[in-house]
Amino acid sequence: MQKVLYIINPISGVGKQKIIEKTLEKYSDKQNINYQINYTEYAKHAIDICKQNVGNFDAIIIVGGDGSINEVAQSLIHSNTALGIIPTGSGNGFARDLKIPLNIKKAIGVINNFNTKLIDTAQINNEYFVNVAGLGFDAQIAHKFAELGTRGFKSYVKLTLKEFAHIKRNSYKLTIDEKTVDLDAVMLTIANGRQFGNNAYIAPGASMTDGKLNVTIVNIPKIIQKPIKLAEFRKTLDKFKIVRTFSGKKISIQSESEFITQIDGEPSHYKNNIEIEVLPQSLKVIVPMGKTSKIKPSRLLKKIIKR
Repeated sequence: MQKVLYIINPISGVGKQKIIEKTLEKYSDKQNINYQINYTEYAKHAIDICKQNVGNFDAIIIVGGDGSINEVAQSLIHSNTALGIIPTGSGNGFARDLKIPLNIKKAIGVINNFNTKLIDTAQINNEYFVNVAGLGFDAQIAHKFAELGTRGFKSYVKLTLKEFAHIKRNSYKLTIDEKTVDLDAVMLTIANGRQFGNNAYIAPGASMTDGKLNVTIVNIPKIIQKPIKLAEFRKTLDKFKIVRTFSGKKISIQSESEFITQIDGEPSHYKNNIEIEVLPQSLKVIVPMGKTSKIKPSRLLKKIIKR
């Protein structure tokens, strides 16, 4: 029997987490899953809970969004305790990329199956991230979004359109695996996963299992400053002229000014130097089982069956 700890963020995303206890009681496989529940009570509480419990459970399941996932994953990296996810955030980029259902009942079904795989994570200075970290406009939005009293996709879109009037270029010195380039960008994103959330793909070519990180640099001409259409954040973003992409194992970013950053969607600050390194196959994650193709019987076999 698998021993599992559920950590629930009661204020995450759009409120689906409020029904989780009843849904767990109804749909958990109690013959194979022995679970306990713990609620977070303050910012970063999930980190403390995980530190106290890593190694005592076969898996720790976070009920929340990308920020809450990050808090749990930090303690599980390089451990034998698996990370499970019931996505209830505003964007759920990490869960979407791993094909974890957004429906709570179906997500519990994934936990019941307990199918695991190893994925890469990344270290950024003295912290970690599992999906994306960014500088520039996406970090600006993350900071403003954290100050909002409302959550959800609509609030995020309204804020993005409003803040676009304040978009600005920043200068960086970017080093990827010892190759250095000086550049200007309105957004510089380091991606382990492919998307921010809500199927907005910032790094369509990224993979969580290739031992590399993708870097997406977005710029906008000074004369034509218009919002990037949501359609451009699909799986073809890297085809646009204003976008440059790189990949590598070690990344260094320098700037003359302090960095305003986001780590897995949560606001953060760094001084003028950031060091990032991929951590290959460092996190065990519970994911959906692969679909098996159905073998269609041949015409001869059908005749035999009929007989």
